[in-house]
This record gives sequence, C-alpha cells and structure tokens, in this order.
Amino acid sequence: MHIEYHDLSAKDFERLVVAICIEILGPGVASFCAGKDGSRDARFEGTANHFPSSANPYKGKFIIQAKHTEDPVAKYSDPDFSSERDSSVISGECLGVKKLVDDGHLDIYFLFSNRKMSGVAEEPIRSRITRDTGAKTIELFGIERIDNLLKKFKQALQTFGAEPMNLPLLVTCEDLSEVILAISQNKAAFTDAFMPDDLQRVSFKRKNENNGLSSDLAEYIRRQYVPQFDNVKKFLARPGNEAVRERYEAAALEFEEQIAIHRKAYGSFDDVLIRVKSLLAKRDGDLARNKALTNLVVYYMYWNCDIGSKVESDVEAE
Repeated sequence: MHIEYHDLSAKDFERLVVAICIEILGPGVASFCAGKDGSRDARFEGTANHFPSSANPYKGKFIIQAKHTEDPVAKYSDPDFSSERDSSVISGECLGVKKLVDDGHLDIYFLFSNRKMSGVAEEPIRSRITRDTGAKTIELFGIERIDNLLKKFKQALQTFGAEPMNLPLLVTCEDLSEVILAISQNKAAFTDAFMPDDLQRVSFKRKNENNGLSSDLAEYIRRQYVPQFDNVKKFLARPGNEAVRERYEAAALEFEEQIAIHRKAYGSFDDVLIRVKSLLAKRDGDLARNKALTNLVVYYMYWNCDIGSKVESDVEAE
C-alpha cells in the first residue's frame, strides 16, 4: 500500500511516525505532545528494538519530531526548510533541540518529514544540526526512507490504522494517463459534437439523485460532455484497442473502490469528482496538460456507471 503523505493531515502524519517508531524503537514511544517552547515532540528512552539494526541498536534518550508539508514535491534542501537563515524550519527546531541536549533530555534526535532527501543534501543538514545542537546522533527520514521502513515493518500501518477507510481519497493516474494519451491521439474524432443516438444508459436524473450529484454539475456534464460520450464508447470498443480498454477498466475499478470507501467523507458527489480530477491533474503532467480530456473520461466513467453507486436499469431516451 502506498501512502501519499502530503494528503495526510499533520496530526495523521505524526501518528504514522509514532507507529513507525513503535516498531523500530519499542512500545514505550510516547506520542507527540506540545513542549514548553511550542514544539511537538515524541519521546523514547531505552534500547531500540531494531534501529539502526537489531544487532547494534541505539541506546539513550530519543526525541522524535515530525514536520509535515502539503507540498508533493518538497525537499529537505528547500531553503525555507533547511537553510542557515533564522527563519528556516530547521533553524527554529535547533534552538529547542539544543536546550533538550543541554538539559540532559536528548541523546538521539530523529526528524521525519514527507520531503525528498538527496544524498548530497543529507550530510550537510545532519552536520549543521549536530553543530548547532550538540546532539550525539542525528537521523533524518525523508519520503524514501519512510517508504522503506513501512515496507520492512508492515505492522506499522496496522498500528497507524491504515485501513483503507482511514486514508485520504487516493487515485492513481498511470492507467488513466495511458487512456487519456490514447484518446488524445484521436481527439480529432471529437470535433463534431452530437447527442448520442443509440447509447443506452441508466436515467441520468435518477443516477444523480442516487449519488447526490448537484443539478448544476449534472447540467454542466450534460451540456459539455454528454455529446462526446458516444465517441469515447466507440473508441474503447474499437478493434485493436483492447489494451487501452483494459487500462480504462483497471482505472475505473480502482476509482470505484476508492470512492466507495471514502464516499461518506464528502458532502456531495460533486466533491468526489472534483477531488479525483484535482489529484489526477496534480500528480501527472500528461493529465495536467490534457485537463479537458481528463474531465471527459472521468465524467464518462460516472455517466457509464463505472464509478458511483448504481441504480437499477432505467434506459433514458433523449
């Protein structure tokens, strides 16, 4: 299971970090709480279970911090995070860490952040924290290292509560991207809009009422996209497009599963569709450049009953 860390809340990211630390350090990890200086720390004292290895574990007083960002492309090396400027995140944290070291409350410092960490950036940042705080041991955890820990210590996800319903609505765009690119190469077929002639479908009105789609968005889909749905259907059914159709079906199946899990977290089905489209555009350059076609396929999935709750067949002729 892959987690898009930037879609977690800051508190959920803290819970995930605690779950990881329980596995690598031990059950005595104390959850995050606010310190006197306003920082939020988790703590552990003793001998680690498995870190950095079971054969040679760390021993001492651990302070764990988690710094979450909603930026999906953030890096440890970003100036606002790790520069020498007083305003950077690490500059601010070093003040609190130094006080803990000076007071005898910290031997080992763990910093988790959902940022990418390059090999070039890691050592200068670690050296800088050591210099400014006096901490004996510094461990920095970026996205890649967090991913590896979750793969190795799968129990951490269960401790975190990473059942599908507890994770943000996630959509993967690899499958849909291929569909969009394939349709994009044939977009000349969509220049002449026309109402579907023989396309059989469940009553659009009943489907919208059943799913909670607003009349405004329903009318927009009907006006802007329904005229092109017959072309999408014919394109996917065309001989030679079996591989494209399989990718479409795989994407629709994943969307449907995620939507079914998270539907109750959204007030209306408008919010669900907007969320799906927003994440797709944000996470894939091809989809971002082909927003109109991305919308076309997502709305087609909904209209064709591939995503969203189903209603009994009620063919509507228009």
